[in-house]
Amino acid sequence: MDKTKKEHRDRLVALAFVSVLLVLVYGPLAQWFIAADRVLFDSLAAHVRNTPPAESVIISINPAKKSPDEISSEFGRLIELAKNQKVERIVMAEPPEIDADAELPGWAATLSSGVPVFVPAEHRLADVASKTGIFELHPDSDEVLRRSLLWHLQGGVMSPSLPVAVFLNSPANAADPRLSSGDVVIYLSNYEPVPRLSAEQVLQRDFVASELDGKTVFIDAQPPLVGAAALLPSGQFVTRSEIAAALLGKLERQETIVAPSWIRALEWLIPALLAIVAVLFMPDRRRSEILVLAVVVVLALAVVEGLFLYIGRFRIDLGRPIVIFAGTAGLIWWLAGATKKAAVDALRRGNDFLAAGRLEPAFAEFRRCDPSESVASSMYKLSLAFE
Repeated sequence: MDKTKKEHRDRLVALAFVSVLLVLVYGPLAQWFIAADRVLFDSLAAHVRNTPPAESVIISINPAKKSPDEISSEFGRLIELAKNQKVERIVMAEPPEIDADAELPGWAATLSSGVPVFVPAEHRLADVASKTGIFELHPDSDEVLRRSLLWHLQGGVMSPSLPVAVFLNSPANAADPRLSSGDVVIYLSNYEPVPRLSAEQVLQRDFVASELDGKTVFIDAQPPLVGAAALLPSGQFVTRSEIAAALLGKLERQETIVAPSWIRALEWLIPALLAIVAVLFMPDRRRSEILVLAVVVVLALAVVEGLFLYIGRFRIDLGRPIVIFAGTAGLIWWLAGATKKAAVDALRRGNDFLAAGRLEPAFAEFRRCDPSESVASSMYKLSLAFE
């Protein structure tokens, strides 16, 4: 088989391989290969710049050795204190548990007046709170929370999530164009800590309550780590209040990470372009060149995803395209090695024929070899023998 036929064969083999790989990676086996997208995103997301919401604080009740009634009572005292200090808003991402048939605590009546108090729409306090928003956590199959819905469709009506409800409470944010776009999902990356105070500190007599003036106060009974509700891509365990604060900070600072429809179109186009590059430009190269090209393309894809994430605040998943290109490059690298071995064998057989005086079979074998000094020397000896 001459060099042209070998290249043609290698291209056909590579084309068949990459076609099957594309179908499997984005089809029946997508749930296996999507891990490549997640690993790459998580490694980059851990270093994304984030800013906590302005003038905010988390006040946590320590639930250890306390009954539900005692915890509920502390919630009421903290809410009363915060309202008296005219904080900007109060957010209870996870209010105290209240049974469906139990009476609401006495302090629940204060939630509808004065400083706005935000609670999840699915909680019993939503009936008396002044502001509500849907707050549901939907981690991926590997139990990592990477996305959050801005809006939820309920009963044919689009309802805001809890962070969006808090964000839109300010008149300056009501007309934010980002919230009226079709991008209803934002992505989490890492958590920049919000200042924390314990309920014991705040309820002490010597606490300077004026420190809470004008702040957004998150009240919960989930201490950090102990009360963690989710794991972020950065590997941080966070509570529901910390998640709400992180999302609110992204909205306020215009640091939301989104994936618009044109990004999703690129995620389908890039693997096809990489497959074309691999099939057309790699089979006719030496193994060292194939290896260098594969490394350069893989690093370039990782850099592109990083630039989209760090600069544009866009999430584009290029983990699977990297797997597809690396797999195809590996196959072509192996085929190039098989071709090189065939050329070495052809040179050896040609020299054997030449030594035996069988000149025409020797010439046929030498023609199968790539140009080199060894082949040139053997051809020179063959030409002398013909003469």
